[in-house]
Amino acid sequence: MFQIDLRGGKGAIYQQLKDEVIRLCSMGILSADDQLPSVRALARELGINPNTVAKAYSQLESDGITYSVAGRGSFIRGDVFQMEDVRKKMLGEFIEAAQKAKSLGFQKSELTEQLNVIYDDSEEHSCRWTRVRAARRRAIGARCSIVCTAAMPKRAAI
Repeated sequence: MFQIDLRGGKGAIYQQLKDEVIRLCSMGILSADDQLPSVRALARELGINPNTVAKAYSQLESDGITYSVAGRGSFIRGDVFQMEDVRKKMLGEFIEAAQKAKSLGFQKSELTEQLNVIYDDSEEHSCRWTRVRAARRRAIGARCSIVCTAAMPKRAAI
């Protein structure tokens, strides 16, 4: 499943969904020509309006992350350079936000502390991602489903 905060604490749901697809692509979990779940299936699974999923998918396509095939669904683009462009765009947005924070009087230590919190939190709640076997995918009617086991305890070094 995608990690979405339905209470809107992390922003608009469609934006969270879009960001999650980009994150999964950048991590290599979703690769070229992987099919995204259908709008209806994902909306049902997440308990959200299908229009929200459709909006996220539409923006992913306009950003060049996905492509659609009529009657078949949405797929991840195979262009590696496109993902690099997305990473550069995100880094540019980060730099812009950091510069704005600096102009508003934030100290370097405050920003660094927040980055440490973000990275430490993500390490503590790392997810184990697996693809659902073909039989399971057929049973739920989705070519590509992703399962996340959140907040798994870290394994001790042996």
